[in-house]
Amino acid sequence: MVSLYFFIPHLKILNLGDELASSAGQNIFYVKFFALCLSAYFITLVVSFIGVISFLGLFASVCVGFFKIKNIRKEFAICGFLGFFLLFGVDLFLQILQILKGIDLPTGGVLALIGSPLFIFAVLKILKETFNNDDIYMSCYFKEKYIIAGLILLVLMLFFLNLYFDFSTLGFKNISDEILVLRLNRLCILFLCGILLALVGFILQRLSFNSIASPEMLGINSGASLGVLFALYFSLGYIQIFAIMGALLVLCFMFYVFFKY
Repeated sequence: MVSLYFFIPHLKILNLGDELASSAGQNIFYVKFFALCLSAYFITLVVSFIGVISFLGLFASVCVGFFKIKNIRKEFAICGFLGFFLLFGVDLFLQILQILKGIDLPTGGVLALIGSPLFIFAVLKILKETFNNDDIYMSCYFKEKYIIAGLILLVLMLFFLNLYFDFSTLGFKNISDEILVLRLNRLCILFLCGILLALVGFILQRLSFNSIASPEMLGINSGASLGVLFALYFSLGYIQIFAIMGALLVLCFMFYVFFKY
């Protein structure tokens, strides 16, 4: 992810179009190939650890687009933290619901249920906006500052609550080191998966020039899942390799169709 942060300016150049980016000295093929491989690898990691999560990357990218941030690196960072906040917030709510009411719901299904109407609302809002971009950019500094500060505070608060708060008694209590380590590992997995899903949606939208491009809409999640099933069915090792191959094949096919037709 650190190397991807420095790769972001190449994606910004691609927004000019293939011809202008090539005339500026940008190697279009290698940039797109590298971005597609990273996207396939990130989706494989997420599917391997927590399963298929729908609409998270799409919704995080659309939300970041509302702020019209001029600096693409800040947009990249905010998108990642927003993806983690959405995933972690829903997961924390479902934990509380399970403890208090005994209702066990899958995180992926709830995110898909929440993300569908919110995404439709986001698309309609984008279509109805008629404001001047210059007015937005004048207040970009304040928006970026408040957004980053707010996301950092929310992330720290959620980390603290999940580590030390006992939802069964609704209070704080001493927690053993073993349980603390398990909770910390779980939080780290959610942190990375939420960021990766959001960043994949961010990358795919820049590559395809499509504001609704996302792993689930393009079928990348399904390709990675089919790769895992193929490896399990034939009792093969290296499950992640087959998952990467499945996701990468779907990505290559979709972009071939997109640029061909």
